[in-house]
Amino acid sequence: MVSEIDNVQTKMKDAEFEMQIKDKSAKDVIDAASYLVEFYIKKIYVSENHILMQNILLKCIEFWLSNNLPVPVLENILLKNMDKYFYPLSILLFCKNFGNTLDDEIFKDDCDSKPTSSGFLKEFSTKFCLQLCSMVLENVNKS
Repeated sequence: MVSEIDNVQTKMKDAEFEMQIKDKSAKDVIDAASYLVEFYIKKIYVSENHILMQNILLKCIEFWLSNNLPVPVLENILLKNMDKYFYPLSILLFCKNFGNTLDDEIFKDDCDSKPTSSGFLKEFSTKFCLQLCSMVLENVNKS
């Protein structure tokens, strides 16, 4: 029931945000990027591979942020079917040790540093992060 209400609110929020984008070329780029993100997430979800989904989500978020696309649109995309990939997304955003591998220490001096989970987390709204936490807690309580 709660997720149905959230879906309706997400659709309304998405429609409001789309109305704010007046530049047609910007809207076309955002629509194309949205389509690509949704396409890859749906294709990977079928495989039920959490590691692969986590990597795809990481690449999608990196792509979105590196191209300075509006984060509320990405949040809406991720909220649409969050029940399908909340676990890999929560690991990606909330895990302290994500990205702290030996590779990072070896290549510490490189200019192209890998984004960290804390860097992603600050880009998302508090409401989005709380909805993700809520989904995780809901499923922990079920098990």
